[in-house]
Amino acid sequence: MTNDELFNLISNELKTKDWKKQPFNVFNACGIENQETAHSAFIANLLNPEGTHGCGNLFLIKFLDILKEKYQEIEIDKLLNDVWVETEHNEDGYGRFDIWIKSKKENAYMIIENKIYAGDVKNQIFRYHSFLNGISIKHNAKRNGILIYLTINKKAASELSIPKDIKMNDSSGYYCISYFDTIKKWLTSCFEIKLDIRLMYWIQQYYELIDFMTFDYTLKNEIFSHNIKKGQIENILQVTETTPQEKRFLKYLIYSFERIEKKN
Repeated sequence: MTNDELFNLISNELKTKDWKKQPFNVFNACGIENQETAHSAFIANLLNPEGTHGCGNLFLIKFLDILKEKYQEIEIDKLLNDVWVETEHNEDGYGRFDIWIKSKKENAYMIIENKIYAGDVKNQIFRYHSFLNGISIKHNAKRNGILIYLTINKKAASELSIPKDIKMNDSSGYYCISYFDTIKKWLTSCFEIKLDIRLMYWIQQYYELIDFMTFDYTLKNEIFSHNIKKGQIENILQVTETTPQEKRFLKYLIYSFERIEKKN
């Protein structure tokens, strides 16, 4: 792909990223795209067997099945039935959990930390990890916990938030999932459930919001599938007149290359 072909592809795709050109979306109209608490509330309501959707634990089962498919060693059986689901659940000394799922009978927990655009807080994920590895007074045993770190594009928690010796994507540490992959896949699987037409409509609208939020990541993956080089992007930035949106995306591609180089 030549530089001109690459830039034309990027430019044409970016022109489609405009809410004014999309059908009306109530979530966008209410401005929740950047509001983590609103996202957590919607996701938690679906996960909650006692949520207002009236579908029992069907959404929860779909979500846990997708986690199990992604991470085979994850233990989900004790969270399939009879659970409490809360947002902003507070545990003294450990912090406030975005989404908290607890078995009513078993010594089993899941904490989901939802990071959309906010940065990491010092020792935040480490504190959550410590809670899940603590002793349950009720059960007189170590808690069986699953710690989830949810982001737009499945990035890892920073060392500011959790020490690097605590393993990522491991039962002894924490798991990374993304809106781009896991949440979109989960919402798609929800349409397999026989839903009330109104509920189906709102889930579809939320899916469209997530699709819009993950636009850059989706386009980046498409661009990278053409086996382009970092130098091509740098050259386009130097010699091509760009709009602010195009310039921001080109810099995002360079940053992505730099992250790959750092890992290697």
